[in-house]
Amino acid sequence: MAIELKKYVEGGGTLAIFPDSAADISSYNALLTSLRADAITSWSNMPDKVVKLDLQNDLFKNMFDRLPDNMDLPTVLSHFEMSKLSSSTHLPLMSMNGNSALLSSYLFGKGKFYFFAVPLNDVNSNFVNHALFAPVMYRMALLVNKQPELSYVIGRDESLSLDNDDIGGEEVFHMLNKKNNFDIIPQHTVNIGDLNIFFSDNIKQAGNYDVVLNNQPITSAAFNYNKTESVLEYWPDEDLKSQIEKYGLKTFSSISNADGKITQIVNEQNEGIHLWKYCILATLLFLGLETLLIRFWKT
Repeated sequence: MAIELKKYVEGGGTLAIFPDSAADISSYNALLTSLRADAITSWSNMPDKVVKLDLQNDLFKNMFDRLPDNMDLPTVLSHFEMSKLSSSTHLPLMSMNGNSALLSSYLFGKGKFYFFAVPLNDVNSNFVNHALFAPVMYRMALLVNKQPELSYVIGRDESLSLDNDDIGGEEVFHMLNKKNNFDIIPQHTVNIGDLNIFFSDNIKQAGNYDVVLNNQPITSAAFNYNKTESVLEYWPDEDLKSQIEKYGLKTFSSISNADGKITQIVNEQNEGIHLWKYCILATLLFLGLETLLIRFWKT
């Protein structure tokens, strides 16, 4: 089975391992060694808790709309301890307090595999009953056939991932947008099975960009502007008034200390102060005085 699993992962498959607490460690380590991964060293009964998720990894990327300050993360009662080999491609995806990982990922050949430090039960951890369990397993299955992003957001630190078959690390890529006369050589890395092209903050205009190698387009990427609301920055009242005077903006004015009467102030500035009400009141007053004079004035 170990030989077949190795062939499966090396050929581009994805494997998830939940070792049993009573597993034969030597047989598991034989598989892990063949996959150039860290080995199981011991079983720990020390309780622990997940304190960090690798949100930049594809497994968790864009999984959450927002993260609360005190997010409820899985707890662990007992788990396997792993060696930390410098030659492995170990990526801790769910890190715990004790410098261990509940979930790790490894690259091998054209595939990858995930290793859980706990069995698939609710005795050694609450992960199987945790809200993260279903989305994590779903994302693992979804990423087996990795689909390119439909679009990217300008200003975010994102990368474009491609299958790497025969592309070497010294190849020179170009990102082109002929409409905008745009041409750059982006930074890229080549890993086993993956080619990652990083955009950084080089792209400023929305549009479709071609990734070109040796004058041949190999893929394309669409970029959109960020839809989040801009930061509201404004001048103080005195600075605003000085700018209006400086540029002679006759149709502009600054309103301050409105005390909730903003509508009345705007109407007065646009239409002026209406005096007809005061004229009517004055007319009524004078008519009343005239009536009193006629009635009580004795000639």
